[in-house]
Amino acid sequence: LNECEDDTLCAHSCENRIGSYSCVCGEGYTLQEDGRNCEDANECEVENGGCDQYCHNLDGSYFCTCDIGFLLHVDDRSCIDMDECKVRNGECSHECVNMPGGYRCACPSNMTLEYDLTTCREIKSCSVKNGGCDHNCVHNQEGEIVCSCRPGWKLDGDGRHCTDIDECALVSRGNCQQRCLNVPGSWECGCYDGYRRRNDSLFTCQPVCGAECLNNGVCVAPNRCYCPPGYPGPECTPLCSPSCAHGGRCKRFNLCVCPTGWVGAACKTAVCTPPCANGGRCVAPNQCECTHLYTGSYCQTPTCFPACQNAGICVAANRCFCRRNWSG
Repeated sequence: LNECEDDTLCAHSCENRIGSYSCVCGEGYTLQEDGRNCEDANECEVENGGCDQYCHNLDGSYFCTCDIGFLLHVDDRSCIDMDECKVRNGECSHECVNMPGGYRCACPSNMTLEYDLTTCREIKSCSVKNGGCDHNCVHNQEGEIVCSCRPGWKLDGDGRHCTDIDECALVSRGNCQQRCLNVPGSWECGCYDGYRRRNDSLFTCQPVCGAECLNNGVCVAPNRCYCPPGYPGPECTPLCSPSCAHGGRCKRFNLCVCPTGWVGAACKTAVCTPPCANGGRCVAPNQCECTHLYTGSYCQTPTCFPACQNAGICVAANRCFCRRNWSG
């Protein structure tokens, strides 16, 4: 059975199938949920219909348009700038400058644009566009315009425009000791890595030492100090040989400042107060190392071997003072 013989089944076209059929819509339309009717597909809602600028939907179709100053390309999608300057120079008396979607008329520096925005007339007064001068404008005795430039600039051959003088390209290189950087109307001196500009000069550089050169040392190259005699260490620190021991500080060449309790060239000699007695040796501040015959903090107490008996008193090394009725 060919259901498509019934013209009322589908709004647009009918495709017969084995045991069934389906409705099909024409280009620019989509099938509705009832499977029969068709509605317009708004192509402009999907990526602006592929149009560069404006998209206009129609029943079953659409078309593109462009802004004023643009032309629609032959692909009916893209917009290309219309160069008005190619048609009678845009009606400009002198220079025509094309811009996207438009154009403007321009004049030489010694002329100004009239109110019609197309005609140029000669400037005869410094009060109008500064007489066409880039920098300074004056009138000579004949009333003519004379242009001049600010320091660091030179007047071009047209007598109006000023061009920056590149001081760094001169033989003197701006009197810079190391680097020279040209800037409009002037220049600046710079320094190599490891150097900085001197505080008292805009032209010369001095080396930089990461750590300050001590003890009147002088930084003579990046991170290199020239040190006075007696201070050969890093950054002109003093050097003591041998090194100061026990926390001593090297004050100048081979001169240690020792902490309390130590003396000597390298702070290696301990001080005991009072001094260790009876041949004892001071091994640390107020710490004596006694011989086997004496004990006590300062080795002041003798010892007797064997020990004194019967209440005898050890009065010297291995010498006992015996009580009455005892001897030996």
